[in-house]
Amino acid sequence: YLAVSMRLKPLNDLAAIENGLNEFKNNHPELNGAEVIFGIINSGIDASQPIFAGRIHGIWDQTLTENNADGQIYGKFLIGDSLTECTDADGNGTRTAKLVADFAAQFGGAMENIVVVKTNFQNAHLADAVKYIFETAQSSGKTAIVNLNLDDFFDVRKDADDFSNFIGQEISAEKIVIPIVGNNAERKIWATAVIASNKFSPAKFKFVVPSNSQPGSPPEVVLRGWFESSGDCEITIFSPNGGVTRSTQPATIEGNPTRFGIYTNSQAFLTKPSISPAPNGRREFFIDLQPIPPVQFVVGGVWKLTVTNVGNAEVTVSVLSWSPEKAKDVVFI
Repeated sequence: YLAVSMRLKPLNDLAAIENGLNEFKNNHPELNGAEVIFGIINSGIDASQPIFAGRIHGIWDQTLTENNADGQIYGKFLIGDSLTECTDADGNGTRTAKLVADFAAQFGGAMENIVVVKTNFQNAHLADAVKYIFETAQSSGKTAIVNLNLDDFFDVRKDADDFSNFIGQEISAEKIVIPIVGNNAERKIWATAVIASNKFSPAKFKFVVPSNSQPGSPPEVVLRGWFESSGDCEITIFSPNGGVTRSTQPATIEGNPTRFGIYTNSQAFLTKPSISPAPNGRREFFIDLQPIPPVQFVVGGVWKLTVTNVGNAEVTVSVLSWSPEKAKDVVFI
């Protein structure tokens, strides 16, 4: 059929109008962002782009190898002409920094107020990055706002994991962290089941590890599970070829809580739930699936996980899957 071509118009300036930004700028011209350090922890930055000219205070590239006198033992600090040594193959960090630079430009000031950390995506090093940005702002007598446009998807609630606890201890009125995460409701990377206090009716979870012939096959698969501290659960793992590792011992806090199992071309490390709950009141367990060298990937196919409640109280068990960056998701079915 025929349709008339229509001329459209850009409306990306409406947000500034509807959220009151324009009115705020008119009423408070003195608040131009000059007293704020904007920290960006991401995939890097293309500092050669004109919009960043004179706006980058410094870059810490955690992926470059060079010892520094600044107290850090990894990465490289870049300033001045060396800023362009940092790269951003992904582009997400540069896009985020552009939004910050454009926002600052609207106020007409705030020069050299962007601090970038190109992270290696280790959560311990993310904590170092947050602390580094806070310390940089404090030494300059400025407020710090850190943009953390990433997530590890290693917990359904980001309120009790180690990294979140660290941020909670560090933030204040002058030290702000803004996490920005996507909506992953459609990604089947976690599953939940209610288990009655009946050892003959376990919860059965099935999860699919991508075939080793597919691009993105995971070199490691980690499952994190948790349930109420009142529960007492046993874990069993079945491989696609029928191998099984069973955890029949009662939960214990004595000795090594990790159980080891071998399957065809893969091995499993099961960290059993302990008697003492985590700080969030839950009892947690971990399953780490790894290939057996020289095999490079976890065996693909449908794996099974059963959780049996041998305690006296009903519990809700949740399990979350994780695979390294750029590997395909391990999904529950």
